[in-house]
Amino acid sequence: MEHPVTAEPWRALIDAIDYSVQFDRELTEAVVERITRALLREPLLDLTEAEEYQAITEALRSGSALTEPGTQAHGEREFRDFLRRLLRGMDAARPWPEPPFRTLGEARWTGFVAPVPLLRVHMDHVRTQDRLHRVFRRVDDGGRRLILLILRLRSGDEVALVTPWWPGSDDVAVLRRDRRRRPADDAVEEFLTATGIRPDEVAVLSEDTANG
Repeated sequence: MEHPVTAEPWRALIDAIDYSVQFDRELTEAVVERITRALLREPLLDLTEAEEYQAITEALRSGSALTEPGTQAHGEREFRDFLRRLLRGMDAARPWPEPPFRTLGEARWTGFVAPVPLLRVHMDHVRTQDRLHRVFRRVDDGGRRLILLILRLRSGDEVALVTPWWPGSDDVAVLRRDRRRRPADDAVEEFLTATGIRPDEVAVLSEDTANG
């Protein structure tokens, strides 16, 4: 069923939550804990925890149906009760943990002026986004079509994961927005720790080797 996104800005998140529990026969406390943990550790749809909380609150306050009768695994009343329990679970987890990174919009790409790659990730963007649980976006960069994902790390460093970068390769290049911010070794260590990508899955680059 198509929903008017502009009229119901919370709809995409609610649909994503509904999809996440479609194979759970009962919405038990274990399911509440699982989805609460996902909302806080791997925020859906590039939303912050506060935005997720607000979206669920607005959905419950709305007069709109949150499930589609006859096609969903759980009824409207059951699903609304589940959402209320999710809010209680999120409240109980306050203060919410600071995630290792947050996703930024594609518009931030314009700030990466003449970037030099920090890392070469020996994976294509599909494998990389599966590892990060974040979705790459397609952009037109002056006639060059790129697929990219921009992250802000806890330190404040912003990095862009971009492909294609090297001719004939699907490897993902990792670029820093401000190379003067701190030593490259520190940025590399934080990126690997935050994403869970292993050191043996990347090549650390320098200005001399970045375009080789």
